[in-house]
Amino acid sequence: MILKGGRYGTFWIGGRINNSEVINIVVDFANIFALLIYVILIGLSIYCLILFIKLARRGIEALDLYIQDKKNNKPNPPDNTPR
Repeated sequence: MILKGGRYGTFWIGGRINNSEVINIVVDFANIFALLIYVILIGLSIYCLILFIKLARRGIEALDLYIQDKKNNKPNPPDNTPR
């Protein structure tokens, strides 16, 4: 059996493979899968942050328009003062 060691584990060329090599290969794929999930979650969190910032900006603009509208169209408060 010819084994070729590398950065990502031991790969075999022909012959039989023992249990420790199988475990190493499974662990290597698990690490790559975990790294992929980690990168995807970082991307999603950045995307959610961008959406939240856009929502906050729209909310601020809506509140500014609401305040401006209320200042321009002031209704007279009811006169409930006793005379």
